[in-house]
Amino acid sequence: MRRIILLAAISSCLFVFGCKTTESKSTADTVIDKMQTSLDPQGKLDQMSCAVYQYKVRSGTQNAAMTMYLKAPDKIKFVTKFDDRVFVKSFNGKDGWEYYNKTGLRKLAGCELNEIKFQGAMLSPNVRLQKLFKNIKLDGKAESAGQECWKMVCYPLAKFKSQPVTLFIATQTGFLVELIEKHDTCSEVIDIKTFLGDYKDFDGVKVPTKLISQVNGSLVESTLIDVKWGNMLTDDDFTPPQPLR
Repeated sequence: MRRIILLAAISSCLFVFGCKTTESKSTADTVIDKMQTSLDPQGKLDQMSCAVYQYKVRSGTQNAAMTMYLKAPDKIKFVTKFDDRVFVKSFNGKDGWEYYNKTGLRKLAGCELNEIKFQGAMLSPNVRLQKLFKNIKLDGKAESAGQECWKMVCYPLAKFKSQPVTLFIATQTGFLVELIEKHDTCSEVIDIKTFLGDYKDFDGVKVPTKLISQVNGSLVESTLIDVKWGNMLTDDDFTPPQPLR
């Protein structure tokens, strides 16, 4: 459950691409060049080091409220609240940690640390894909969610120790409509598929507000309530509790 909710939220914050060139002229580089303009046409995020996303999340009969905090270049924290449970997962640029009110506090290591480190870098408000991926391949066209899409396969830099990310971007709208991730859980590699839609404008930046994630036969629906951009967070907001310092 914790992993599914985390991935659903991450998927909602990734990329919006503008793909208006013809297929014969489009390359991975031209799609990336258009991404920033499509997502942030006024260049607002260039001056923003922080972002705070708020979601409503539903999985089966369970409901939760989740907030995601981001601070460039790679700090990240998720806070998920159920009726009687609280789950926190964070990376402060060096260390990763997790808190669950039923089991307590623990430090992240190995595959778990690699995963959240990559997520923090990938979701940074002013991220540039060229700095995260060693290779981005434009792999022709495919259909997703009833739309013709560009298919892009992105291979993370070796330092992240992460699996490829596949994006399906609608050729008509330039929006990301499907995301496929491979996550290494140390015991196995699992596929997570997320469908995205209902893009809305938040202070000049377009963000998908409806997401459905599939993993191991389970479905999670996430609804984005609000996004705040700025420089409102400090490093202390990502510092682990005293026992882990």
